[in-house]
Amino acid sequence: MKRILESIKIAFWWMVNVRQFRWLALFDATLFVATAGIDIYRCGSTQVLTGLLRIIVGGVNAIAFWDMEKEYRDRRALGLRHPEIYAWEFPSAIVGQASAVPLLIVPFRIEFGGDGVHDVLDISIIAVSGLLLACAAFVTIGAVLANSRAMNLTWGIFVALLPALGLLQFWYMTFFKPAHERPRVDVTSELREVGRYGDITHMQGAVTLHNIGAGEVDVLDAVYTITGHDVPPNHQISNDQIKESLKERKRVSWAEGGNCKGLLKVGRLIRPGGHLTPGQRLRTSFVFDAMNDAQDKMRLTVFLSVITRGSGELEEFEPCRPKGDPMGGEILCRQVVLPDESLIRDELGDEPVARVYFREPSAGLPVHFLETQFVATGRSEVKGGESQLQKVDPYRRNRGFTTSVEYRVDP
Repeated sequence: MKRILESIKIAFWWMVNVRQFRWLALFDATLFVATAGIDIYRCGSTQVLTGLLRIIVGGVNAIAFWDMEKEYRDRRALGLRHPEIYAWEFPSAIVGQASAVPLLIVPFRIEFGGDGVHDVLDISIIAVSGLLLACAAFVTIGAVLANSRAMNLTWGIFVALLPALGLLQFWYMTFFKPAHERPRVDVTSELREVGRYGDITHMQGAVTLHNIGAGEVDVLDAVYTITGHDVPPNHQISNDQIKESLKERKRVSWAEGGNCKGLLKVGRLIRPGGHLTPGQRLRTSFVFDAMNDAQDKMRLTVFLSVITRGSGELEEFEPCRPKGDPMGGEILCRQVVLPDESLIRDELGDEPVARVYFREPSAGLPVHFLETQFVATGRSEVKGGESQLQKVDPYRRNRGFTTSVEYRVDP
């Protein structure tokens, strides 16, 4: 083990010598600028901020390459065959490598945040990223320990660039934050009686969706249901019923004395894959009839599942029937592949998919209901947990809304 550590130490000292390190700085510059350009071209505004940061870091590393190349050539011109110059003697190299560290951590977060390394390409990307990260960390730590003049100049450069952070803040608040904050949609619903004719009550329902957030949202599904229910007189809910209905933390459920008599009407408010722009208000109204002696009250329930707008529109939804679904009982299952949000995620990611279920009544929820799951389906199916979407696609934010209103048929 001691020999291995000594060999690694010698290898790093050899690497941070300007003779070799200048080419690594050039490789960093090319890598960051090239991937930034590809992501901005493919994904648009969602990648402009991170792309701009990579271009800046790449530019600093290109300057570092030029500084080291010039110094190396000057010393060679003086007759020094192998001049001993280290990367931390150049302020541009210190700034470039220190700023590269957080960017080089990203591939590890993507790869090991999913279901691990898959193939030779993944191994190659992680290996190269690990080598670049180790060299960047070695140069940064070496600059601190050496306490060189270049380190003092580096702090001066950092202070001089502080005003530029105002531009980044403006871009963040204007473009980045609206595209990455959690969706905010106001959902209101109402039921009213139009008239009664014999044993039939004519009803009208209305649902309004209002995007009150700063960013555009994509709609995975928006469904409303009308259900009929009994209202038994003087019926008390038992403690067991209360515990059964409230034990599920991640699903809307309720307990009541009456039974659900059936589904009277179901419909969509927006097609799957549609969208709501900031400030957009969508109102949908509909009519239906209800038999007075078939139920005591009616309930209008709205289910809405949305995610922040990505680099492109959602493609066509396809039927799905995943294996081993623990819930079961789905009437309808549709899934859509979420668009890739960056080149590195495209190569290392797990093909995130959004699945939308319209399920039959269950013990926890005695009516039909909508449920959304986010899974990674690249090589093996991986489901997210508490924050499902962020585990399979960290660039997106999701939110589900459920609201209901009731109307008593027999006054």
